[in-house]
Amino acid sequence: MRYDIFKKLTQGFLAGDYTIPDDNDVVLALLQGALIETAMRANSVHLMTMSESEETLRLGPGDYLIRMPKLPVDDVDELDIEEELIFVVARLFAASVSAANQALHMQLAERMILDYNGKTYEIIEQMQEEVRKTQLPDREGDCYMNNTGEFMPCCDENATDQTDCNGNFDTEFTI
Repeated sequence: MRYDIFKKLTQGFLAGDYTIPDDNDVVLALLQGALIETAMRANSVHLMTMSESEETLRLGPGDYLIRMPKLPVDDVDELDIEEELIFVVARLFAASVSAANQALHMQLAERMILDYNGKTYEIIEQMQEEVRKTQLPDREGDCYMNNTGEFMPCCDENATDQTDCNGNFDTEFTI
């Protein structure tokens, strides 16, 4: 959603209450607070990264990091979060401005976050499985070590006469 439309949406949520501030720097500060709070509570797929070079807000599920959302520069810029979470951001923004309906905006935001996290749980699991598949070495003759998660040669020259290929003590070994 574009920043100018977001401001209109938020103004609609605040109908009959305070209006959004005229000072764009104040609006951006409130928007940043709402974006950060949303990113801290929702597992935003859009904000997930594995790159440590991005400004990180928190650890995400699995090996993912949740990066800091970027603020818009112009009214035509898109907000840096999924469309589904835009309404959460707008409700949190409205809660920070509202005098009469702060609790209502917070309650609606919390419900949307719970719904979003429930829907994205499976997506995140699938993403993590794909990452695990790409990280597995493809070396012929190597065995997957379930207890350590590491790969090692099945029977290399370092194996002793008393251990099997997995490094376990071989009780059936006879000399």
